[in-house]
Amino acid sequence: MSAPGGSGSEGPLDILYISNLYPPHVIGGAEVIAARLAEEVARRGHRVTVVTTGPAATSTEEWVSGVRVVRLGGLNLYWGFDRDQPIVKRAAWHAVDAWNPRAAHRLLDILDRSRPAVVHTHNIDGFSPAAWWAARRRGIPVVHTAHDYHLLCLRATLLHASGARCDAAPLPCRMWRSWYAGRVPDVDVFCAPSRFVLERHRADGLVPRRGEVVRNGIPSAAFVDGGGLAAPPAPGLGVAFLGQVSEHKGVGVLLDAMARIPRDLGVRLEVAGTGPMTGAVERAARRDPRIRGVGFLDERAKADLLGRSQCLALPPSWYENAPVAVLEAMGAGLAVVATRIGGLPEMVEDGKTGILVPPADPRALADALALLAASPDRLGAMRRAAREAAAGRTVGVMAEDYLEIYRGLLRPLSS
Repeated sequence: MSAPGGSGSEGPLDILYISNLYPPHVIGGAEVIAARLAEEVARRGHRVTVVTTGPAATSTEEWVSGVRVVRLGGLNLYWGFDRDQPIVKRAAWHAVDAWNPRAAHRLLDILDRSRPAVVHTHNIDGFSPAAWWAARRRGIPVVHTAHDYHLLCLRATLLHASGARCDAAPLPCRMWRSWYAGRVPDVDVFCAPSRFVLERHRADGLVPRRGEVVRNGIPSAAFVDGGGLAAPPAPGLGVAFLGQVSEHKGVGVLLDAMARIPRDLGVRLEVAGTGPMTGAVERAARRDPRIRGVGFLDERAKADLLGRSQCLALPPSWYENAPVAVLEAMGAGLAVVATRIGGLPEMVEDGKTGILVPPADPRALADALALLAASPDRLGAMRRAAREAAAGRTVGVMAEDYLEIYRGLLRPLSS
């Protein structure tokens, strides 16, 4: 018996990816990873279709880097990329997203025409768990990757509106989790890029048939092979922050830490990104010439920032999963100073590739940055170890890990 799509488990596969967003529409790392995976799998000779949401009322189709990209519009009250909506409208959007019959109907039609061997979902908000149901109805194995906490939390962050961690879920989120706990059996293999996130889903009642940790990957040519270990142009320590400029990402703690570091150590901070604390960064920069806000950076500008930095600082208070920024920084040869929380301890080896500090502790963060600034030999060893660690986490390795999961699902169906 052959798998749907006419592909045996060892030959070229027909794979359909579902992701709520897909470049050029990017909010976070999930859609970046989805695109890198799809393009790498296509580059290896497999037939790849991506189904995502789009701004148009009807579907559009294009080919991007060997990947067929279908953008479905009009699935809900508004496009999920347009997040600035009244609270009543957002609540109604989530109600539809619990089970979206329009998405189910259109996905069934795509599955009937494409006949993929495997469906791999990433973030499914905008599609609802009807995406899993549709694949199951057509007898197609399902792989899902949890890039955040969308299946556990209506905000997908396990945070209150204030930005504080939400460790005791309110009733709406408990109902949301219960609903998804009943849907997750439609998934054959439930993946996450960190052990922490996989186990957090299990602890909160989403117990998959099979769980796997598949680490995120970075393009080898862009960072791992790119140098980045030259001596700094000035004494001291160039520190980069990449991410949403917000309290839960640790920007306030980082600014507080900078105020505690003696100026003669030569620690310099560049904050890349946008968010609600952009103004706080600008005010800090006016008071302290060591601090600079550089705003949103494209890939080239980001590579330039990493090339002139020696350390990445990421001190969040929320349960980070597996930030792409950490891998990119390590690939560029930066030591990482990060909070000991969420999936970060799985990425940063304390004392070897960086330093882990407690959450919400600006003094500990300041001490760690000051230590690296005053210890060039230790910093150099950490930078070399970070780059070596990142060399094993390329997009190619990630793609092969997923392909092995796909093939494993199809082998029992093949004769």
